[in-house]
Amino acid sequence: FKQKTAYEIGVRLVGSEMCIRDSLITGGLGGVGALLSKHLLERYDAKLLIIGRTSLSSEANTSPLTSHRRAELAKLQEQSRYVMYEAVDVCDEQALAAAVERASTHFQRRLDGILHLAGNTPARPLLEESAESIEETLRPKLRGALSIASLAELYPTARVIFISSSAGFFGGTMVGIYASACAFEQTFTAFISARRQGTTHCICFSAWQGIGASRHFHGGEAARARGFFAMSPEQGLLSFEAVLRAWTPVTVVGLDNTKPTVLQTLDHHGPVAAQKLVAFYAQSRNPSALPSTQHEGLEDRFGRPVPYLASRVPDLPRNSQGEIDRESLATMQTLGGPRVRIGPRTAVERQISAIFCQILKAVSY
Repeated sequence: FKQKTAYEIGVRLVGSEMCIRDSLITGGLGGVGALLSKHLLERYDAKLLIIGRTSLSSEANTSPLTSHRRAELAKLQEQSRYVMYEAVDVCDEQALAAAVERASTHFQRRLDGILHLAGNTPARPLLEESAESIEETLRPKLRGALSIASLAELYPTARVIFISSSAGFFGGTMVGIYASACAFEQTFTAFISARRQGTTHCICFSAWQGIGASRHFHGGEAARARGFFAMSPEQGLLSFEAVLRAWTPVTVVGLDNTKPTVLQTLDHHGPVAAQKLVAFYAQSRNPSALPSTQHEGLEDRFGRPVPYLASRVPDLPRNSQGEIDRESLATMQTLGGPRVRIGPRTAVERQISAIFCQILKAVSY
C-alpha cells in the first residue's frame, strides 16, 4: 500500500503472545508503513531500521514526497531514539543485507522479523500500460519479495510478513498490474511458508480510510455492497495484531464474507477460505432453541453486525481436564458431525489422484 518502497522488520512471537523486544524493523515512511511503525514503537518499544529508495539527506531534494517522508521520519525519531533510516533499494539483495548488518551492529541486536510493504500503485487502464510502467509496478513486489526471501535465509528464525492487497484475489479497476503483483506476493508466501512453517505470512488488506494508496479509494456504498470495507486505522491495526496471533500463511482482511462475490472467490482460491463464526450447542439442553441456520445479533467492537451459524451437536467434546475441546469442534461441519475424508471413487478419480500423488511425492489411496 505504499508509493515506492516501504518495509518493516521485527516481529517475534513468544509463547502465544506476539511481542517485539529490541527488534530490528525495516519499514517505510508513507501511509500504512508510517502508521505501523508508530504502532510498533508505542506497543513494543521496537528498534526500527527504515529503508526506502529516496535519499533524505540531500536538502536539495525538496519534492513534496521527500518533504513528507522527512517529516514522517522526524516524528518517528521524536517518538523513539531507536529509529534509523537508510536509502536502499530493497531489490538490491547485497545492499539490503549490508544495511541490516549495520543496524544490527548499531543496535546490538540480531534481526528477528521482516515486514515488507513495497508497492507502486498507479491507476491507469491496461491499454495505457507500457513495458516500463509494468516493470515499475511489478518490481517492488516481485523482485522485492525475492530479495526479502534471500535476506530471510540469513536469519532463519526471523518472522517474515508481507503486507499486500485483497486486489490480488479480486482484481481491481485501473490497478490490474498491481493486482497481478499482489497475487504473486500471496502465492509466493504460500510457497515459502512450506519451508518456513509458522514464520512467513501475507496479510492482504482491502482498503484503509484515507491512508496510503487507499486515500484515493472512493468505493463508498457500492464497494461495501460488494463486500469490501475501508477500515479505520484502529480497525486495521487491531486486525494486524489478530492476524499475527492466528498465523495462517495468507489472510485477507476487510471483507464481508456474507456477500456472494467474496464468498465464491475465497472458497475457490486454495489457501484462503472464508472464515465463519459458528456457535455449537448440545441438543440435550434445548433442541429447538437455536436451529442450525444463519443468525445475526452479535456485534463487533465497532458496532458492526457479525452473522454466525448455530450448529447443534450430540455432545460438546471435552478434553482430559473436562474443558471444551475446541480443536475437536473445529473438525466438525457447521451443520454437525465430523468431517469425513472421501477417497477416489471412480477410475478417473483414482488416475488423477495417482498423478497428484506422484507429483507431490505423497502416498496414494
